[in-house]
This record gives sequence, structure tokens and C-alpha cells, in this order.
Amino acid sequence: MSKDRWIDLAVSACLHTGIKCNSIETIATWDKIGCANAVYQIDGNRYLKIFGPGAEWQYYVEVSVLRTLALTNKIPAPNLITHGLLASEHPYLIMAGVAGATMEALWDTLSRTEQLRLARELGHITRAIHDLPTKALESVEQIHGGMQQHTKRYRDRHVGNITRSNSVSAKQQETLVHFIDVEAIKHLQKNKVLTHFDMAHNHIFLEKDDDMMAISGIIDWGEATLGPPEWDISYLWFWAFSGDKEAMRECLTTYFRETRPPEQFARRCLAAVFYTSSMALLWPKFLKGGSIEGSIVAELTRSLFPPELFGPPE
Repeated sequence: MSKDRWIDLAVSACLHTGIKCNSIETIATWDKIGCANAVYQIDGNRYLKIFGPGAEWQYYVEVSVLRTLALTNKIPAPNLITHGLLASEHPYLIMAGVAGATMEALWDTLSRTEQLRLARELGHITRAIHDLPTKALESVEQIHGGMQQHTKRYRDRHVGNITRSNSVSAKQQETLVHFIDVEAIKHLQKNKVLTHFDMAHNHIFLEKDDDMMAISGIIDWGEATLGPPEWDISYLWFWAFSGDKEAMRECLTTYFRETRPPEQFARRCLAAVFYTSSMALLWPKFLKGGSIEGSIVAELTRSLFPPELFGPPE
């Protein structure tokens, strides 16, 4: 699709809603690798998302979750303005913009004190997300799919990478595949909550508030899923804090302020991360560590989720 055609598509969506717009800036389109939707900035302060082929289910998820988020003031997120179906083909939604800039862009410019305070704030917000009511998303998942849709895709990808590896023995491969297919699935099905499923630093916005940096919004809820809280916790560890142990410790301290980490917490985190895209990057890094002695599940758990933060690998 040409540049003009992408703009024409956005104009059609705006006309469909009756919203007047003076300027439209294209941010992403679904013909690019890694993009499932077309995203536009409208008049500088609103955002239009048109869901691409195969991503229509994300529309129903995101509308449902944004409506749920609007019921609480504990989780900063975009305000849903309107939504609809364009020409019986492309669903779309329009949201108010989130103030500030991404955590990805700002984190390294902050003092250590600010970073740790924001880590604690993220712990509070993540806990609030996991405490949200799930009935609306349950209804969406009954029609459009949820955890099962995620797990099959990631299971096949990661098992394929394991069984093609020459760095682990056939016995180790068998042990790890058994963990993924049996134990990990059991962990995923326990204590299911509403998860964002992509709590990375490019989806977390920060802004100055009374001379202090604060979290101003969490965006991109289209892949939100009912699943284990460890999905979001592992994303924070690897992709929000980039393995910063001190920041993650502060985050976990506030997340578990009123409760304790579950039994086998580190192992539950490993189970969760095997059913995300993260393992495609984490598995090769683990193999670079050299020969594996003892249980491969315990070694992988210890390597990815340090005991001083997540408890023993058990």
C-alpha cells in the first residue's frame, strides 16, 4: 500500500467516527516487519489504531481492557475516545495521547534515586493490573481465544530451537521439553490474572509531575491475556529493567508488599517466559554460558532468574 493509501485509510476512519482532524502522521503500518496494525497521530494529541489482517482479535481485547482500566485510577493508561469497524473490514479505535516519553528513552537520563522510585511505582501498578476484574476479558477470550492462542505458537517455536541445538544432550532436550509441555502448562493455568503481556520499556511512559518523574501511562493493551502474573514480572525483569537487579528488587518489594512470592516462584517465572517471545533471545544467551552440569531446568532457572531475587530454582 502506498503512503497516500495509508493516509486515505486513516482519513476514512476519522470520517467514519465523525471526528474532524487537521493533521495525520503515520507512525506504523502493518506492512512492516513486527507491526500488526497501522498507528497514526491525529492533531498531535490523539492516536488512531487500525487493526491489520490477522490482528482483529487484538481490537476486541484492547477495547475490553481499556474499558476495564477506565474504572480505576490506579493504572495510568490511554483513554478510549471511540471505536468502530471500517468498511466491514478493519476495526479501529481512537485514544487520547499519553503524556511524556517512553521509559526506554528516559531511563538512562534519570538519577539512581529516581530510577528506584519508579521501579517501586511499577511494582504498585503491576499489582493493580493483576487485581483488575477479569470478567470482560474472559468474555472476549471465549470468542476470540486467549492463552491457548499464545501458548501453541510459542511452544512450537521454542521446542524447535531446543531440539535443534547441538549444545545440549538428547536427554537434556527431553527433560526441558517435558518441563515445557507438562510442568510449565500447569504453572500457567494457576492463579490466572489479567496481564499486559508486553511490559517492556517502550510501552511505559514517564513524565515530570511536581518536579518528580512519574509513570504517566502504559500503552498497547491489544495482547493483554488472562494468564500467570509471572508473564508481566518476567517482562519487567528482562525488558523494562534490562536485568537491573537493584531496580527489580525494588519492584518486587512493592509488588509483594501485602503477600509473599508463590512457592517455586523462580520456576514459575521460567515456565511463563517459555510461553513468550522472550525465550527466542534468552535461549542462545544461556547456551553461551558453556557446559551444563546437573538439572538443565534448574540451571536455566538459576541463569535467567537469579536466586537472590527470585528464590532458589528448586
